[in-house]
Amino acid sequence: MTATGIILTILIAAVAWVIVSGLCAFFGLSIAMSRSELGGMALMFLGPVAAFGVAAGVSIALIAG
Repeated sequence: MTATGIILTILIAAVAWVIVSGLCAFFGLSIAMSRSELGGMALMFLGPVAAFGVAAGVSIALIAG
């Protein structure tokens, strides 16, 4: 993969991570306020961590493969 392809892959993964993190924060906050405080907090904090792992894994797979 060329340098441009690598940079583009990383940028797409970063944008996807920001979008997923924002969705996790929004839905986590709404769950925390309406139903389950613990479940909402878990989604707010663990969702972005999991999304980062997936984005990093996909980026590495695309760059390597």
